[in-house]
Amino acid sequence: DYKKICDELNDEDTPSLFGLPANIERSAQRMNSTQIINSLKILQRTDVEVQKFDKDKWSALLTPLLNLWKKLNQDVDLLKLRVQPPVEDGSLSPIQSFLQLERYNGIQLVQTIHENLASLSKVIRGISLITNEIQEYAKDLLQNETPQTWQDRWEGPTDSLQYLRAVVSKAKAMQQIITSIKDQDIFSQTINLSDLFRPDTFLNALRQQTARATKQPMDTLVLNTSWSGELKHGKNISIKITGLQLEGCLFDGGRLSESAPDSPSVNAFPACYIAWIPRDNAQQETREIISLPVYFSADRDKIVTRLNVPCGSDKDKWLQCGAALFLKNF
Repeated sequence: DYKKICDELNDEDTPSLFGLPANIERSAQRMNSTQIINSLKILQRTDVEVQKFDKDKWSALLTPLLNLWKKLNQDVDLLKLRVQPPVEDGSLSPIQSFLQLERYNGIQLVQTIHENLASLSKVIRGISLITNEIQEYAKDLLQNETPQTWQDRWEGPTDSLQYLRAVVSKAKAMQQIITSIKDQDIFSQTINLSDLFRPDTFLNALRQQTARATKQPMDTLVLNTSWSGELKHGKNISIKITGLQLEGCLFDGGRLSESAPDSPSVNAFPACYIAWIPRDNAQQETREIISLPVYFSADRDKIVTRLNVPCGSDKDKWLQCGAALFLKNF
């Protein structure tokens, strides 16, 4: 009898048997693809490392990157802007100060990258001689990696092409935000967290400004979320955010639900209102509310914050399936 039972067992176990989402196969395929791409980059890296300065080799490997940078900066004035660091004289609110500093640092980073790539282009074309500085960041770029000097300014993707796309996209977004808040209140806008270089600092600035407005100690405030409208409690500051993605399940703005086998591995997360509220009055994590981590990327290696999300009665199920949020990638 036991042999018959064993023979009738399926060759493959269903994901639900292990508490995994039904579309876990798609996530596995994405991870396998990423690993293969990284392995191919390592093979190329080994080949490049043994090379000294070779004009033809460098030109073949770096021209696509230089062309991408040129394309990204078409029809934008980031390279021509002359910006001054924001003055900390107390006239700006914490959020205004943060946004001004984000814009300044973003434009400075774009212009630094442009100077580096322009110098590299001159070396490849034989116009300038190579220096130790150029050799250092060229070595990283030849390996498809982001130079450490850039990462020191803003810690972003390790892939150099992804880094360039992200930097220009965020710098353009910050320029638009600063321009738009001259005409309207920042709190009347929807803030895309993935547009910010440092979304965790933005949340801290919102917390600091709320503490000033409500005259509450910062450490007594907790982050609350709402999908039904602004969070109103005294003088607290509510703001609408977007730019998040959800992995491991689905969410319709009411509660979490299981993924279907043909569901995308990653889904857009609905815009929501957030506010820092005194702990005694805040929505607490219960059996029907789960605190989901928000990561900077799908790699889940660095956390931004946590958001309370309605989940129904079986919270453990969502923990087991690895439900998590992360910022939209570029």
